[in-house]
Amino acid sequence: MEVIISLPEDISESLQGCWGNVSRHALEVIAVEGYRTGALTKTQVQRLLGLETRFEVHGMLKECCPFTTRKPTRKKISPLIGASTSSLRALRYFLAARAAISRARSA
Repeated sequence: MEVIISLPEDISESLQGCWGNVSRHALEVIAVEGYRTGALTKTQVQRLLGLETRFEVHGMLKECCPFTTRKPTRKKISPLIGASTSSLRALRYFLAARAAISRARSA
């Protein structure tokens, strides 16, 4: 599947200034959120991001989702959170994921 996101030029420039590769950043966010919600397994996250070992995946997910020892299922979290809370949580994981990946690449 190919996903195309159209961004206004000024927004695109702002995001590139903060994140560098916006496409890669979006892919990483999808992977982390997919795992967090139970839609993806660690193996699928590893394939999606092109990581070499499961240890890289485990380390990244541990940094991005430090309070989660097991990923929650949609069935468990859907009734508990509203749309606005869910959106804020997704944004928080999005930013945490990017920071963790940046730290991993720097190491």
